[in-house]
Amino acid sequence: MTLDEQSLAWANRQLGDFVPVAELEVRGLGARFRSPGIGAPLAATMRPTDDDAAQADFVATERRIPVTALLRIDDPRQQMTRAVIESTIRVYTRYDVAEVEIGGAMKPLEAEPSATLAYYLSGSRTWTWERWGFLLGDLVSRQFEKPLAFLEPYRPGRIPVVFVYGTASSPGRWADMLNVLSNSPSLNGRFQYWFFFYDTANAIPFSAMRLRQTLTGVVDRIDPSGADPALRQMVVVGHSQGGLLAKMTAVRSGERFWEDISTRPIDDLVVSEETRDLLRQMFFFEPLPFVTRLVFIATPHGGSHVAENRLPKLIARFVRLPQNIAGATADLITGNLDALRFDLRRPPLGAIYDMRPGRPFVTALANAPIASGVTAHSIIPILGDPPPAGQTDGVVRYESAHVEGAASEPVVPRSNHSVQGDPLAIEEVRRILVEHADRVCRESGVACAPPGAARRSSEAVPVLP
Repeated sequence: MTLDEQSLAWANRQLGDFVPVAELEVRGLGARFRSPGIGAPLAATMRPTDDDAAQADFVATERRIPVTALLRIDDPRQQMTRAVIESTIRVYTRYDVAEVEIGGAMKPLEAEPSATLAYYLSGSRTWTWERWGFLLGDLVSRQFEKPLAFLEPYRPGRIPVVFVYGTASSPGRWADMLNVLSNSPSLNGRFQYWFFFYDTANAIPFSAMRLRQTLTGVVDRIDPSGADPALRQMVVVGHSQGGLLAKMTAVRSGERFWEDISTRPIDDLVVSEETRDLLRQMFFFEPLPFVTRLVFIATPHGGSHVAENRLPKLIARFVRLPQNIAGATADLITGNLDALRFDLRRPPLGAIYDMRPGRPFVTALANAPIASGVTAHSIIPILGDPPPAGQTDGVVRYESAHVEGAASEPVVPRSNHSVQGDPLAIEEVRRILVEHADRVCRESGVACAPPGAARRSSEAVPVLP
Protein backbone atom coordinates (compact mmCIF):
# COMPACT_ATOMS: atom_id res chain seq x y z
CA MET A 1 0.00 0.00 0.00
CA THR A 2 1.50 3.33 -1.11
CA LEU A 3 0.46 6.97 -0.74
CA ASP A 4 -0.02 9.16 -3.80
CA GLU A 5 2.10 12.13 -2.67
CA GLN A 6 0.88 14.28 -5.56
CA SER A 7 -2.67 14.09 -4.26
CA LEU A 8 -1.54 15.99 -1.13
CA ALA A 9 -0.64 19.10 -3.17
CA TRP A 10 -3.54 21.51 -3.45
CA ALA A 11 -3.58 25.21 -4.42
CA ASN A 12 -0.01 26.03 -3.36
CA ARG A 13 -0.47 24.03 -0.18
CA GLN A 14 0.36 20.64 1.24
CA LEU A 15 -2.48 18.75 2.87
CA GLY A 16 -1.70 17.08 6.17
CA ASP A 17 -2.58 16.42 9.82
CA PHE A 18 -5.59 14.34 8.79
CA VAL A 19 -8.32 13.85 11.39
CA PRO A 20 -11.20 11.38 10.86
CA VAL A 21 -14.49 13.23 11.32
CA ALA A 22 -17.24 10.74 10.42
CA GLU A 23 -17.70 9.62 14.03
CA LEU A 24 -17.47 13.08 15.64
CA GLU A 25 -20.43 14.40 17.58
CA VAL A 26 -21.19 17.90 16.33
CA ARG A 27 -22.77 20.50 18.60
CA GLY A 28 -23.37 24.18 17.97
CA LEU A 29 -24.37 23.96 14.30
CA GLY A 30 -28.03 23.94 13.38
CA ALA A 31 -27.57 21.36 10.60
CA ARG A 32 -25.11 18.62 9.72
CA PHE A 33 -24.44 18.02 6.04
CA ARG A 34 -23.05 14.61 5.11
CA SER A 35 -22.48 13.02 1.73
CA PRO A 36 -22.67 9.21 1.63
CA GLY A 37 -20.27 7.35 -0.59
CA ILE A 38 -16.95 5.54 -0.60
CA GLY A 39 -13.70 6.53 1.10
CA ALA A 40 -12.82 7.91 4.54
CA PRO A 41 -13.93 11.52 5.26
CA LEU A 42 -11.18 13.57 6.94
CA ALA A 43 -10.40 17.12 8.03
CA ALA A 44 -7.04 18.31 6.69
CA THR A 45 -4.78 21.26 7.39
CA MET A 46 -3.14 23.21 4.55
CA ARG A 47 0.56 24.05 4.92
CA PRO A 48 1.77 26.62 2.36
CA THR A 49 4.41 25.32 -0.05
CA ASP A 50 5.00 28.78 -1.51
CA ASP A 51 4.78 31.54 1.08
CA ASP A 52 4.43 34.32 -1.51
CA ALA A 53 1.59 32.56 -3.30
CA ALA A 54 -0.10 31.67 -0.01
CA GLN A 55 0.01 35.31 1.08
CA ALA A 56 -1.65 36.27 -2.17
CA ASP A 57 -4.60 33.88 -2.10
CA PHE A 58 -5.90 34.99 1.34
CA VAL A 59 -6.89 31.51 2.54
CA ALA A 60 -6.60 31.30 6.34
CA THR A 61 -3.46 29.32 7.15
CA GLU A 62 -5.01 27.50 10.12
CA ARG A 63 -8.15 26.49 8.26
CA ARG A 64 -9.12 22.83 7.81
CA ILE A 65 -10.89 21.56 4.71
CA PRO A 66 -12.99 18.44 4.08
CA VAL A 67 -11.14 15.74 2.15
CA THR A 68 -11.68 12.08 1.40
CA ALA A 69 -9.01 9.36 1.44
CA LEU A 70 -9.68 6.52 -0.95
CA LEU A 71 -7.84 3.21 -1.21
CA ARG A 72 -7.66 2.23 -4.87
CA ILE A 73 -6.73 -1.25 -6.16
CA ASP A 74 -6.07 -1.51 -9.86
CA ASP A 75 -7.24 -4.69 -11.56
CA PRO A 76 -8.45 -6.27 -8.30
CA ARG A 77 -9.57 -9.54 -9.95
CA GLN A 78 -6.14 -10.03 -11.54
CA GLN A 79 -4.33 -9.10 -8.33
CA MET A 80 -6.25 -11.67 -6.30
CA THR A 81 -4.05 -14.31 -7.93
CA ARG A 82 -0.86 -12.66 -6.64
CA ALA A 83 0.92 -13.08 -3.32
CA VAL A 84 0.98 -9.31 -2.78
CA ILE A 85 -1.89 -6.98 -3.63
CA GLU A 86 -0.74 -3.47 -4.55
CA SER A 87 -2.92 -0.49 -3.72
CA THR A 88 -2.69 3.29 -3.57
CA ILE A 89 -4.21 5.81 -1.15
CA ARG A 90 -5.27 9.02 -2.86
CA VAL A 91 -6.69 12.13 -1.19
CA TYR A 92 -9.46 14.20 -2.82
CA THR A 93 -10.61 17.66 -1.71
CA ARG A 94 -14.32 18.15 -1.30
CA TYR A 95 -14.19 21.52 -3.07
CA ASP A 96 -13.01 19.94 -6.30
CA VAL A 97 -14.11 16.32 -6.44
CA ALA A 98 -17.46 14.85 -5.45
CA GLU A 99 -17.18 11.55 -7.31
CA VAL A 100 -14.56 9.35 -8.94
CA GLU A 101 -14.55 6.74 -11.69
CA ILE A 102 -14.28 3.13 -10.58
CA GLY A 103 -14.81 0.24 -12.95
CA GLY A 104 -16.20 2.52 -15.65
CA ALA A 105 -18.84 4.05 -13.37
CA MET A 106 -18.86 7.28 -11.37
CA LYS A 107 -19.04 6.67 -7.62
CA PRO A 108 -19.72 9.40 -4.98
CA LEU A 109 -17.13 10.10 -2.32
CA GLU A 110 -18.14 10.19 1.33
CA ALA A 111 -17.63 13.66 2.85
CA GLU A 112 -18.27 15.42 6.16
CA PRO A 113 -18.19 19.18 5.46
CA SER A 114 -20.17 20.19 8.58
CA ALA A 115 -18.07 18.06 10.93
CA THR A 116 -14.92 19.51 9.38
CA LEU A 117 -16.18 23.07 9.90
CA ALA A 118 -17.08 22.30 13.51
CA TYR A 119 -13.69 20.72 14.19
CA TYR A 120 -11.91 23.75 12.75
CA LEU A 121 -14.00 26.28 14.71
CA SER A 122 -13.57 24.37 17.96
CA GLY A 123 -9.88 25.23 17.99
CA SER A 124 -9.87 28.48 16.00
CA ARG A 125 -8.36 31.74 17.27
CA THR A 126 -11.29 33.63 15.80
CA TRP A 127 -13.18 33.53 19.12
CA THR A 128 -10.45 35.56 20.87
CA TRP A 129 -11.26 38.37 18.47
CA GLU A 130 -14.67 39.06 20.02
CA ARG A 131 -13.67 40.60 23.37
CA TRP A 132 -10.08 41.59 22.79
CA GLY A 133 -10.65 42.86 19.29
CA PHE A 134 -13.11 45.33 20.78
CA LEU A 135 -11.02 46.44 23.75
CA LEU A 136 -7.46 46.39 22.44
CA GLY A 137 -7.77 47.81 18.95
CA ASP A 138 -4.88 47.21 16.58
CA LEU A 139 -2.82 45.38 19.24
CA VAL A 140 -4.93 42.28 18.64
CA SER A 141 -5.18 42.80 14.89
CA ARG A 142 -1.46 42.11 14.61
CA GLN A 143 -2.24 38.47 15.40
CA PHE A 144 -4.17 38.29 12.14
CA GLU A 145 -1.85 39.06 9.25
CA LYS A 146 -4.64 39.52 6.72
CA PRO A 147 -7.85 41.56 7.13
CA LEU A 148 -9.63 39.20 4.74
CA ALA A 149 -9.91 35.41 4.84
CA PHE A 150 -11.10 33.22 1.96
CA LEU A 151 -12.93 29.97 2.61
CA GLU A 152 -11.01 28.46 -0.31
CA PRO A 153 -8.60 29.74 -2.99
CA TYR A 154 -9.97 32.29 -5.44
CA ARG A 155 -11.86 30.75 -8.36
CA PRO A 156 -12.63 32.80 -11.49
CA GLY A 157 -16.30 32.73 -12.42
CA ARG A 158 -17.55 32.61 -8.82
CA ILE A 159 -19.18 35.64 -7.21
CA PRO A 160 -17.58 36.79 -3.93
CA VAL A 161 -19.82 37.05 -0.86
CA VAL A 162 -18.12 39.16 1.82
CA PHE A 163 -19.32 38.68 5.42
CA VAL A 164 -18.79 41.57 7.87
CA TYR A 165 -19.54 40.81 11.53
CA GLY A 166 -20.84 43.23 14.16
CA THR A 167 -19.64 44.82 17.39
CA ALA A 168 -17.60 42.61 19.75
CA SER A 169 -18.11 39.70 17.37
CA SER A 170 -16.06 37.56 14.98
CA PRO A 171 -16.33 35.60 11.71
CA GLY A 172 -17.22 32.54 13.78
CA ARG A 173 -20.73 33.95 14.20
CA TRP A 174 -21.39 33.20 10.53
CA ALA A 175 -20.79 29.46 11.04
CA ASP A 176 -24.42 28.33 10.75
CA MET A 177 -25.03 30.45 7.68
CA LEU A 178 -21.80 29.35 6.04
CA ASN A 179 -22.60 25.71 6.82
CA VAL A 180 -25.88 25.95 4.92
CA LEU A 181 -24.77 28.19 2.04
CA SER A 182 -21.60 26.24 1.25
CA ASN A 183 -23.59 23.00 1.14
CA SER A 184 -26.58 24.29 -0.84
CA PRO A 185 -26.88 22.62 -4.28
CA SER A 186 -28.44 25.77 -5.74
CA LEU A 187 -25.30 27.77 -4.86
CA ASN A 188 -22.54 25.21 -5.52
CA GLY A 189 -19.93 26.45 -7.94
CA ARG A 190 -21.50 29.91 -8.14
CA PHE A 191 -20.09 31.73 -5.09
CA GLN A 192 -16.93 32.05 -3.04
CA TYR A 193 -17.09 33.17 0.60
CA TRP A 194 -14.81 35.81 2.13
CA PHE A 195 -14.65 37.10 5.72
CA PHE A 196 -13.51 40.58 6.78
CA PHE A 197 -11.64 41.12 10.07
CA TYR A 198 -11.71 44.46 11.85
CA ASP A 199 -11.47 45.97 15.34
CA THR A 200 -15.09 46.69 16.17
CA ALA A 201 -14.40 49.45 18.72
CA ASN A 202 -12.82 51.72 16.11
CA ALA A 203 -14.65 54.66 14.57
CA ILE A 204 -16.99 53.35 11.91
CA PRO A 205 -15.57 55.62 9.16
CA PHE A 206 -12.11 54.17 9.90
CA SER A 207 -13.34 50.55 9.75
CA ALA A 208 -15.31 51.29 6.57
CA MET A 209 -12.18 52.80 5.04
CA ARG A 210 -10.26 49.60 5.82
CA LEU A 211 -13.04 47.50 4.28
CA ARG A 212 -13.03 49.57 1.08
CA GLN A 213 -9.24 49.53 0.85
CA THR A 214 -9.07 45.80 1.53
CA LEU A 215 -11.65 44.83 -1.08
CA THR A 216 -10.16 47.16 -3.68
CA GLY A 217 -6.67 45.81 -3.05
CA VAL A 218 -7.81 42.18 -3.28
CA VAL A 219 -9.72 42.72 -6.54
CA ASP A 220 -6.73 44.50 -8.07
CA ARG A 221 -4.38 41.75 -6.88
CA ILE A 222 -6.26 38.66 -8.02
CA ASP A 223 -7.69 40.07 -11.26
CA PRO A 224 -5.58 43.05 -12.39
CA SER A 225 -6.78 42.84 -15.99
CA GLY A 226 -10.47 42.76 -15.10
CA ALA A 227 -10.98 39.47 -16.91
CA ASP A 228 -13.38 37.96 -14.35
CA PRO A 229 -16.87 39.52 -14.56
CA ALA A 230 -18.07 37.52 -11.53
CA LEU A 231 -15.58 39.40 -9.36
CA ARG A 232 -17.38 42.64 -10.31
CA GLN A 233 -20.73 41.37 -8.96
CA MET A 234 -19.72 41.25 -5.29
CA VAL A 235 -22.28 40.81 -2.49
CA VAL A 236 -21.53 42.31 0.94
CA VAL A 237 -23.47 40.88 3.91
CA GLY A 238 -23.21 42.85 7.16
CA HIS A 239 -24.58 42.15 10.62
CA SER A 240 -25.24 45.04 13.04
CA GLN A 241 -22.29 47.47 12.82
CA GLY A 242 -21.05 45.37 9.92
CA GLY A 243 -24.14 46.44 7.98
CA LEU A 244 -23.13 50.09 8.37
CA LEU A 245 -19.69 49.27 7.00
CA ALA A 246 -21.33 47.38 4.14
CA LYS A 247 -23.45 50.39 3.24
CA MET A 248 -20.36 52.59 3.11
CA THR A 249 -19.06 50.50 0.21
CA ALA A 250 -22.03 51.65 -1.89
CA VAL A 251 -22.61 55.34 -1.06
CA ARG A 252 -21.04 58.59 -2.23
CA SER A 253 -19.80 60.63 0.73
CA GLY A 254 -19.67 64.10 -0.77
CA GLU A 255 -19.29 66.55 2.14
CA ARG A 256 -21.99 64.94 4.30
CA PHE A 257 -19.65 63.23 6.79
CA TRP A 258 -16.94 65.88 6.91
CA GLU A 259 -19.43 68.68 7.66
CA ASP A 260 -20.12 67.05 11.03
CA ILE A 261 -16.41 67.05 11.91
CA SER A 262 -15.18 70.49 10.90
CA THR A 263 -16.35 73.88 9.59
CA ARG A 264 -13.06 74.19 7.73
CA PRO A 265 -12.34 72.46 4.39
CA ILE A 266 -10.00 69.52 4.80
CA ASP A 267 -7.35 71.17 2.61
CA ASP A 268 -7.26 74.18 4.99
CA LEU A 269 -6.65 72.19 8.18
CA VAL A 270 -3.50 72.74 10.19
CA VAL A 271 -2.40 69.10 10.25
CA SER A 272 0.36 66.92 8.87
CA GLU A 273 -0.08 65.53 5.38
CA GLU A 274 -0.27 62.04 6.86
CA THR A 275 -3.24 63.08 9.03
CA ARG A 276 -4.91 64.89 6.12
CA ASP A 277 -4.58 61.82 3.91
CA LEU A 278 -6.07 59.57 6.61
CA LEU A 279 -9.01 61.93 7.18
CA ARG A 280 -9.64 62.21 3.45
CA GLN A 281 -9.79 58.44 3.07
CA MET A 282 -12.13 58.13 6.07
CA PHE A 283 -14.61 60.86 5.17
CA PHE A 284 -14.45 61.26 1.38
CA PHE A 285 -15.13 58.26 -0.85
CA GLU A 286 -17.01 56.88 -3.84
CA PRO A 287 -19.03 53.66 -4.21
CA LEU A 288 -16.94 50.59 -4.97
CA PRO A 289 -17.71 49.75 -8.61
CA PHE A 290 -17.58 45.98 -8.05
CA VAL A 291 -20.16 45.86 -5.20
CA THR A 292 -23.63 45.30 -6.67
CA ARG A 293 -25.72 43.90 -3.81
CA LEU A 294 -25.95 44.50 -0.04
CA VAL A 295 -27.63 42.47 2.68
CA PHE A 296 -28.22 44.21 6.01
CA ILE A 297 -28.92 41.99 9.03
CA ALA A 298 -30.12 43.63 12.27
CA THR A 299 -28.36 46.83 11.19
CA PRO A 300 -28.86 50.03 13.26
CA HIS A 301 -29.25 52.50 10.39
CA GLY A 302 -30.90 54.90 12.81
CA GLY A 303 -28.62 54.03 15.71
CA SER A 304 -28.88 51.60 18.62
CA HIS A 305 -30.63 52.47 21.86
CA VAL A 306 -28.21 50.15 23.69
CA ALA A 307 -25.33 52.48 22.75
CA GLU A 308 -26.99 55.12 24.93
CA ASN A 309 -26.88 52.96 28.06
CA ARG A 310 -24.40 53.58 30.84
CA LEU A 311 -22.61 50.22 30.62
CA PRO A 312 -21.59 50.47 26.94
CA LYS A 313 -20.38 54.01 27.55
CA LEU A 314 -18.33 52.82 30.52
CA ILE A 315 -16.84 49.97 28.50
CA ALA A 316 -16.01 52.37 25.67
CA ARG A 317 -13.72 54.31 28.01
CA PHE A 318 -11.42 51.29 28.27
CA VAL A 319 -11.10 50.81 24.52
CA ARG A 320 -7.56 51.20 23.17
CA LEU A 321 -7.60 52.82 19.76
CA PRO A 322 -5.16 52.27 16.88
CA GLN A 323 -2.11 54.50 17.08
CA ASN A 324 -2.79 56.20 13.76
CA ILE A 325 -6.32 57.18 14.80
CA ALA A 326 -5.23 58.45 18.20
CA GLY A 327 -2.36 60.38 16.65
CA ALA A 328 -4.51 61.88 13.89
CA THR A 329 -7.11 63.00 16.43
CA ALA A 330 -4.48 64.72 18.57
CA ASP A 331 -3.08 66.38 15.45
CA LEU A 332 -6.55 67.54 14.41
CA ILE A 333 -7.42 68.97 17.80
CA THR A 334 -4.09 70.71 18.36
CA GLY A 335 -4.26 73.15 15.47
CA ASN A 336 -7.97 73.41 14.64
CA LEU A 337 -9.92 74.04 17.85
CA ASP A 338 -11.92 76.86 16.34
CA ALA A 339 -13.14 74.68 13.45
CA LEU A 340 -14.21 71.47 15.18
CA ARG A 341 -17.88 70.63 15.59
CA PHE A 342 -17.59 67.77 18.08
CA ASP A 343 -17.31 67.82 21.87
CA LEU A 344 -13.61 67.70 22.71
CA ARG A 345 -14.40 65.83 25.89
CA ARG A 346 -15.93 63.00 23.81
CA PRO A 347 -14.22 62.81 20.41
CA PRO A 348 -16.14 60.68 17.89
CA LEU A 349 -13.53 57.94 17.95
CA GLY A 350 -15.39 54.81 19.00
CA ALA A 351 -18.03 52.73 17.28
CA ILE A 352 -20.34 52.96 20.30
CA TYR A 353 -20.45 56.74 20.06
CA ASP A 354 -21.00 56.55 16.30
CA MET A 355 -24.08 54.34 16.76
CA ARG A 356 -25.99 56.44 19.28
CA PRO A 357 -29.37 57.55 17.87
CA GLY A 358 -29.29 61.14 16.70
CA ARG A 359 -25.53 61.22 16.26
CA PRO A 360 -24.55 63.31 13.22
CA PHE A 361 -22.72 60.36 11.68
CA VAL A 362 -25.65 57.97 12.02
CA THR A 363 -28.03 60.57 10.60
CA ALA A 364 -25.74 61.37 7.68
CA LEU A 365 -25.26 57.70 6.79
CA ALA A 366 -28.96 56.92 7.12
CA ASN A 367 -29.75 59.73 4.69
CA ALA A 368 -27.05 58.75 2.20
CA PRO A 369 -28.67 57.07 -0.84
CA ILE A 370 -27.32 53.74 -2.01
CA ALA A 371 -25.61 54.02 -5.38
CA SER A 372 -27.54 53.36 -8.54
CA GLY A 373 -27.17 49.78 -9.70
CA VAL A 374 -26.75 48.39 -6.18
CA THR A 375 -29.61 46.30 -4.76
CA ALA A 376 -30.14 46.33 -1.00
CA HIS A 377 -31.98 43.89 1.26
CA SER A 378 -32.70 44.04 4.98
CA ILE A 379 -33.36 41.21 7.44
CA ILE A 380 -34.85 42.42 10.73
CA PRO A 381 -35.29 40.28 13.88
CA ILE A 382 -37.79 41.15 16.61
CA LEU A 383 -38.24 39.60 20.03
CA GLY A 384 -41.99 39.23 19.68
CA ASP A 385 -44.50 38.44 16.96
CA PRO A 386 -45.51 40.70 14.04
CA PRO A 387 -46.41 43.44 13.45
CA PRO A 388 -42.86 44.69 14.04
CA ALA A 389 -43.59 48.38 14.61
CA GLY A 390 -42.26 49.55 17.96
CA GLN A 391 -40.45 46.28 18.65
CA THR A 392 -36.75 45.59 19.15
CA ASP A 393 -34.33 42.69 18.85
CA GLY A 394 -32.81 43.63 22.19
CA VAL A 395 -30.26 45.96 20.59
CA VAL A 396 -31.84 47.61 17.54
CA ARG A 397 -35.40 48.85 17.13
CA TYR A 398 -37.35 47.88 14.04
CA GLU A 399 -37.65 51.51 12.94
CA SER A 400 -33.87 51.86 13.07
CA ALA A 401 -33.26 48.70 11.01
CA HIS A 402 -35.92 49.55 8.43
CA VAL A 403 -34.53 50.64 5.03
CA GLU A 404 -36.70 52.61 2.64
CA GLY A 405 -36.55 51.18 -0.86
CA ALA A 406 -35.07 47.82 0.13
CA ALA A 407 -35.75 45.08 -2.41
CA SER A 408 -36.88 42.80 0.44
CA GLU A 409 -37.32 43.17 4.18
CA PRO A 410 -38.42 39.98 5.93
CA VAL A 411 -39.00 40.15 9.68
CA VAL A 412 -37.70 37.23 11.77
CA PRO A 413 -40.07 36.87 14.77
CA ARG A 414 -39.07 35.65 18.23
CA SER A 415 -35.40 36.11 17.49
CA ASN A 416 -32.71 38.28 19.07
CA HIS A 417 -30.00 40.51 17.65
CA SER A 418 -27.69 37.57 16.85
CA VAL A 419 -29.98 36.32 14.13
CA GLN A 420 -27.30 35.10 11.70
CA GLY A 421 -27.93 31.50 12.75
CA ASP A 422 -31.72 31.62 12.57
CA PRO A 423 -33.03 29.28 9.82
CA LEU A 424 -35.35 32.01 8.47
CA ALA A 425 -32.49 34.49 8.13
CA ILE A 426 -30.25 31.87 6.53
CA GLU A 427 -32.93 30.90 4.04
CA GLU A 428 -33.48 34.55 3.09
CA VAL A 429 -29.77 35.02 2.40
CA ARG A 430 -29.75 31.81 0.35
CA ARG A 431 -32.76 33.07 -1.63
CA ILE A 432 -31.07 36.42 -2.26
CA LEU A 433 -27.91 34.73 -3.49
CA VAL A 434 -29.82 32.46 -5.88
CA GLU A 435 -31.64 35.51 -7.24
CA HIS A 436 -28.36 37.37 -7.61
CA ALA A 437 -26.54 34.52 -9.34
CA ASP A 438 -29.44 33.96 -11.73
CA ARG A 439 -29.37 37.64 -12.73
CA VAL A 440 -25.59 37.64 -13.19
CA CYS A 441 -25.84 34.45 -15.23
CA ARG A 442 -28.44 35.98 -17.55
CA GLU A 443 -26.56 39.25 -17.97
CA SER A 444 -22.92 38.16 -17.93
CA GLY A 445 -22.90 34.44 -18.59
CA VAL A 446 -20.98 33.59 -15.40
CA ALA A 447 -21.96 31.96 -12.10
CA CYS A 448 -24.19 29.61 -14.07
CA ALA A 449 -22.74 26.39 -12.67
CA PRO A 450 -25.39 23.65 -12.40
CA PRO A 451 -26.35 22.34 -8.96
CA GLY A 452 -23.74 20.03 -7.49
CA ALA A 453 -21.09 21.14 -9.96
CA ALA A 454 -17.95 19.62 -8.47
CA ARG A 455 -14.98 18.88 -10.72
CA ARG A 456 -14.06 15.36 -11.74
CA SER A 457 -10.82 14.00 -10.34
CA SER A 458 -8.99 14.50 -13.65
CA GLU A 459 -9.30 18.30 -13.53
CA ALA A 460 -6.61 20.46 -11.93
CA VAL A 461 -7.13 23.15 -9.30
CA PRO A 462 -6.28 26.62 -10.68
CA VAL A 463 -3.81 28.63 -8.61
CA LEU A 464 -2.75 32.25 -8.66
CA PRO A 465 0.31 33.10 -10.75
